[in-house]
Amino acid sequence: NRYQLTRGGECKDGWPYTPRCFFCPLIVVFTSDFVSRFYNLDSRINFEMPTINQLVKTRRSKTGRKSKAVALTKGFNAIKNRPRFYYSPFKRGVCTKVTTKTPKKPNSAIRKIARVRLTNGMEVTAYIPGIGHALQEHSVVLLRGGRVKDVGLRYTIVRGVLDATGVESRRKGRSQYGMKRPKKA
Repeated sequence: NRYQLTRGGECKDGWPYTPRCFFCPLIVVFTSDFVSRFYNLDSRINFEMPTINQLVKTRRSKTGRKSKAVALTKGFNAIKNRPRFYYSPFKRGVCTKVTTKTPKKPNSAIRKIARVRLTNGMEVTAYIPGIGHALQEHSVVLLRGGRVKDVGLRYTIVRGVLDATGVESRRKGRSQYGMKRPKKA
């Protein structure tokens, strides 16, 4: 059975006793087979190290990291009419819809987003960073990876490239928003 009642001391296999039972002056003691099953002492996971000969024959395999920006890993060969897989830092695309979205729970704002059809045929939703933009349907934009957590997006439009103009009157962090250094008067 799961536990046995004794007058105190230790269990027959040397396990220490537990606190007193509420219903009687006897002391509740868990039996060793229950405790060993509870703590998984008998059936430990059998993990053995590889021998030197095994490592010589087959070296340790490195686990490859998966990309979170899936659309940037796919291309399309139009001549052979089949997809190709290669990593690229940017992808060009055409806006099919430009709209706004409210962020998740703790934040409150109106985030600007765009639905973009890429050159590889995929259609993704991308975030438009910065204050103000002139993007509309059929605008050609450049996409990069970069998650925006509170809107749930995995891609960001690069400002200052193609049809996405730079952010006007941006003084700090200009390189991220496509602004040149203002000329001194």
